[in-house]
Parts: sequence; structure tokens; C-alpha cells
Amino acid sequence: MNLKRAAAVGVVLALVALLLFIMYPEIFTLSIGPEEEKPEALPKLKLKIAVKNAITDNWYSGVSVTIYSGSEKLEAVTTDTSGVAYTVSYYDPGTYTLVLSVGNTKASATITVGKEDIIKEGETEYYFKTVSIVPLGTFEIPYILDPDANKITSGGSYNVTAAGKTKPTFTLYLNNTAENTGASTFVNPVTGRTTGFYVVVEFNGKPLSITSSGWTLVYSDSLKSIWVYHVDESKLWTYYDEKNEQWVIGLVTITMQVDASTVTSGSTVTVTITPYAYLDPNYMKDNAGKVNSEAVAFTSFTLSIEG
Repeated sequence: MNLKRAAAVGVVLALVALLLFIMYPEIFTLSIGPEEEKPEALPKLKLKIAVKNAITDNWYSGVSVTIYSGSEKLEAVTTDTSGVAYTVSYYDPGTYTLVLSVGNTKASATITVGKEDIIKEGETEYYFKTVSIVPLGTFEIPYILDPDANKITSGGSYNVTAAGKTKPTFTLYLNNTAENTGASTFVNPVTGRTTGFYVVVEFNGKPLSITSSGWTLVYSDSLKSIWVYHVDESKLWTYYDEKNEQWVIGLVTITMQVDASTVTSGSTVTVTITPYAYLDPNYMKDNAGKVNSEAVAFTSFTLSIEG
């Protein structure tokens, strides 16, 4: 009898539960936590890219802007007279690499476009970004100083035997003569090369060594050696400092101690000193001292070290 009664009660409870589920389904809804918000889907839009002169802060016209996704080239556009370029293609939100070039000047920039970059011009929406480029200057080595502070101009000579110094220390003067210009690094998104500003010294006749700090050997054989020195690009800017009302000249001095102990009496080693923008020393190491295709060379300074 108890079993029959329990069964009957069970049936009644089941019917009540079914009735409640039909009438009030929300009672039986499991709450696991707050519902996750789905990310807002952003549209594909054209890019509006503004380019500034990093030194003067003025808008920069005539700059070629090439857009890459990784190493894949997507599109190339050019800034107008107001320093702005508009793409023809539409772009998803995300990260892109820009390569900027005008004349010998190069720059690279990584941009990420998203909701905060959307602007509207008339009825058209764009992803808008501003980037900067440093106009490449004009660099020269007007002279060097020998160990006794005597000036040597290009084409001059230094006799280690007469001077009694087999490891002479020279001081190189490198300056930028063009106003509102400078130097910068550049990363090539296709090759992956990272470049910068370097002074390259090549010894011909004997593979001499440079023992001063900061110099790196990139190539050597029985007749020559090539050394490079990285120059801080920010120290090569020449511009007018409005705050202090004076010109700032891009000028650096570089110490170069040469081990010329193997230069015998009557022999000569020719030294060629060349400033380079956008140089990759690792490429030189891997290619027997040859420079990469992005490199821009300036006027060389020559010196003869005689025995």
C-alpha cells in the first residue's frame, strides 16, 4: 500500500513539474554567468594616410606610400599637396606595414587600424592614420684629425714611420649640411633587413684593423678589410630650434685607432671612408662586403697610410 501511495505521489509531482515548466519555463533556465558580448563587427574601409615631416612637423607631399600585409604588397599611393593619400582598395581592421619613399628618403611604419581610427568625410568613412618621415640629409667628412690634431683633407696621407706611431688614432668629423633633414632607420618588409646610418672604412693593400670601440669587421681577405661604425641617427639632424632660437647642426665625431704595425717602409695602404644611409652590416657580412640595395652612399673621404 505504501509503495502504491509513493508511486501516486511521484506521478503527481511529475505532472506538477511538467505543468510549471510549460507555464514558467524561465524557472528551469540554468544561469551559468553573464552572457558574453559579441565583438562589434567592423567594416572594410579605405585608408586615409597623412604624412608629416618628422623634423618640421609640416605635411609632406609627393611621398609614395606602399602598403604591405606581412611581406605581401597590397597597394601603392602618393600623398597630394596636403600630405594626404587615399587608398583605392578597402581594408579590414588590423595591422599593416607602410613603406614611405621620396627621392633617396625611406621610412617604414607599422599601423594598426580599428574602431577608434574611423573618420567620416562627407558620406565616406575611412580608417585614418598619421605617420612621419625624416628627410634624408647630405653628409660629408670635411676632414679628419691625425694623432697630433693636424687636419688632413681628403686625398691626404699619414706616414707612420715618420710619425713614429704604428697605431695612430684619427678623429673623423661627419656632418649634415642640409637644413631640416636628418637620418633614420628603415626596415624592409619584403627582405626583413633592418638598416641604419653607418660609416664604412675600407683598407686596400693590407687588411688593417681598427681597435677603437664601436667598430665591427664585416669582411677581410689577404688584401683588404672592411669595417663599419653605427652612428646614432638622431644626432645627424640639422634643423632650427625655435625654442632656443638657434640652428642645431647634425655633427658627430668618431674615434678610429688603426693598427698599422704591418705597414712596412715604402708600402702604402689606401683608406676609403664612406658614410651610408640605410645600410645593413649583416648583409655585408653575408655577401663579401657588398652593400644592400637600399643603401645610399655619400661622398667618400680617402687617406693614404704610408710606411
